[in-house]
Amino acid sequence: MKHRPTWTTMLLVALLAAAPVHADSRQVWVAASVSDPSPYVGQQITYTFSLYHAAPVAVGNFQPPDFTGFLARAHQARETGRQTVDGREYGVTEIRYLLVPLAPGRQDIAPAALKVGIVRPDRQRRHVPFDGFFNEPFVSRDQVDHQIVPGLAVTVHAQPLPPAPDPGAFSGLVGRFDMTARMEETQLTQGEAATLIITIQGEGNIMDARAPTVQLPDMLQSYADASEEEIALTPAGYSGKKVFRTILVPGQAGTVPLPPVRLTYFDVPRSAYRTLTAPLPALQVLASAPAHPAPGLPVDVTDPGTRPPTESPDGAQPRQAMPWPIPVLGLFALAIACAALVLFKRPRRADRRPAAHMHALARRHLKAAQTAGDDRDALLTALYHALTAAVFFKAGRSGQALTWRETETLLKSTGRDALDARRAADLLAAIEWARYSGTLISADQGRELLARTRRMVDSLVS
Repeated sequence: MKHRPTWTTMLLVALLAAAPVHADSRQVWVAASVSDPSPYVGQQITYTFSLYHAAPVAVGNFQPPDFTGFLARAHQARETGRQTVDGREYGVTEIRYLLVPLAPGRQDIAPAALKVGIVRPDRQRRHVPFDGFFNEPFVSRDQVDHQIVPGLAVTVHAQPLPPAPDPGAFSGLVGRFDMTARMEETQLTQGEAATLIITIQGEGNIMDARAPTVQLPDMLQSYADASEEEIALTPAGYSGKKVFRTILVPGQAGTVPLPPVRLTYFDVPRSAYRTLTAPLPALQVLASAPAHPAPGLPVDVTDPGTRPPTESPDGAQPRQAMPWPIPVLGLFALAIACAALVLFKRPRRADRRPAAHMHALARRHLKAAQTAGDDRDALLTALYHALTAAVFFKAGRSGQALTWRETETLLKSTGRDALDARRAADLLAAIEWARYSGTLISADQGRELLARTRRMVDSLVS
């Protein structure tokens, strides 16, 4: 989220140097800091702006820095408390921003602009140093001294990530994560399906997590199912989990060994890459039971009472054979029934193809978006999954997550027009920005995103 300077911000910043220094300048002062001045690219850090006041503060106008070179999101809650500095007690209010450096090198964060109103003592009313912060609605204007409080610049030196031992295995996650993997079923009958569940959780860019690639045996068909996520912004940054489900269908009976699931990420506390490994049990696939005719009673051909009806009691010649057209018609009817059964089952088998599965997912998530109502998170999550499923359908593949760059590249590889591919990528970027930037979209903006996504999905899956 990028904050563009307004004329008010520029005026306040210009007045910083000209602001007079009062004798009671330590009545109100500010500080700015970052949790890590030398983070890695992609690492989450916290920018904290602190206001210290020994006098009541009546009015405040805070303009955050531009945060050029960072992804930024403001924490909604402001922390308040008391702190003793140089033997004097102050009320402290802290405003925090989550920052993620986008490129290596030096990044200077300009001073935040802050204009405050300091309440003068009133003999008719007893004040304490912690009466309030920006919340004195009943103070008259002649009791307030407006001041520009000089802020401080902060410098961040972003470090590039070191080369990964196996670039193809790096998930792109930066932070601190854990992973588990399990099978819901380990014993099944041929033709049944088993579900692989992979859970990734931790602190960092968890919103970028995708299902790890697992090299499954050729005898297994796999289909990506819908994923789940629980992500929140905490004082330390984004944290939460993502759950990925994959449907596995064995093609033959026997013991099917499964490889372990691996996830490589950059561990910030260790300043090194780390690979998590989760072993999986083998699948035991039983053969389908063959169809047997219903057992009948044994027939003793020597007993006249149990002799087959084709023979006469005295062993004479069988009865006259059935006319030949009847069995021919029976065989013809049987052939028609078999052909109808094949035609009935063919589309059902085709529905298991990855493209058909993605088509169904795109329609399902689009329907969920249309019924999300005022639930902003549900709307944006459904729009994201509907659009990515439609892109995977167009490419004839299955999957669960895409970045906007991957969306554009994938659509171009299918022969899609470059302009249409860019529009789809821009739409996905807009949805992702709305999901994670912290900006509350209006009802009209939500309806616009829904309409754009519906048009794009229809053009991709038609």
